[in-house]
This record gives sequence, C-alpha cells and structure tokens, in this order.
Amino acid sequence: MRPDQIEIRFVENYSPQDRLNLAGGDSDPAQTASYHLQWQPKTQHVLILEDGIAVAHTGLVKQTVTAGDRLITVAGIGGVLSRPDCRGRGFGQMAMKQAEEFAQQRLMTDFGMLFCKPEMCAWYERLGWSQISEPVWIDQPEGTIRAPLPVMAKCFGQESWPGGTVRLGCFPW
Repeated sequence: MRPDQIEIRFVENYSPQDRLNLAGGDSDPAQTASYHLQWQPKTQHVLILEDGIAVAHTGLVKQTVTAGDRLITVAGIGGVLSRPDCRGRGFGQMAMKQAEEFAQQRLMTDFGMLFCKPEMCAWYERLGWSQISEPVWIDQPEGTIRAPLPVMAKCFGQESWPGGTVRLGCFPW
C-alpha cells in the first residue's frame, strides 16, 4: 500500500449495494444474521479507497445511552468491513482510526461503543477497545433484550467508561 494510492472519504450515504460490493458478494459479512437483530442505520460513513476502489468501511451514529446512572453520548461504531482480498493490509485499522477521529472532532463524543462477534474482540482490543462487562440492554421490535453479542467501548479522552448496566434505548448499531 502506497500512501498516494489511498483516499479517505467521509460520506452520509452507503447503500446495501455498496456493502455487498465491498463484502465481495457476501450478504452477511459480519455473520450476525443468525442473531435476528434489528440494527439502527449509521448516519456517517468512513470509506478507505485504494486506487479509487473501496477497500474498507466503518459506519457511525451519534447516540445517547445510559451507563449506570449517567447519560453519556457515544459514537456508535458499526458495519466495520474490509474487502476480503484486502484483509490483513491494515485497511480496517485505518478505517477505525479515521472513525474514532471523526467521532471526537465532528460528533464531539468522548466515547465509542460497538457490538461484535466474540471472535473479533481480540482485534478490537488491539485497537484499544475494552469489553463492557456489565449487562447491555438493547431495543428490538419485540421489546428490550440483553445484547446477545459482546459490546465494547473506548474512551477517546481522559474520562473513564462510567460502568454500570448500559441501556441503549434504541436499536443497536
């Protein structure tokens, strides 16, 4: 990867077809369909392009959640994806870094929060994310349920994650 071949784009639109193209035709690249969850759409997107072709994506949404007895604003991170033939080249990490900077500078959030499959926790931990050990409650069409996936958080500033039971009050992202 040469820096002159890499472009970073911040966009508001990322279609299901864009996702399918980036996933190499895989309709469930995160392998979360079996959880039957309703997901919240992301409102901002980071795209990493190499030679004009999208190679990685990270989506964001700004959300206020309850952690313990505190309301906190988080940058919800989701839809993290690297093109299958480009994995292992640092594009996913680059997309996450750009998303974190966007969250701090444009969304003005001090915390990030994401949902991931258990086997992805180690990758996010290498990027400075920590698993939330307390219960996380999410909304679904049938009511509020405990998140069936690991939930991770990252502090972007000096403040620590407040701890306590987390309630999203919305669909996960």
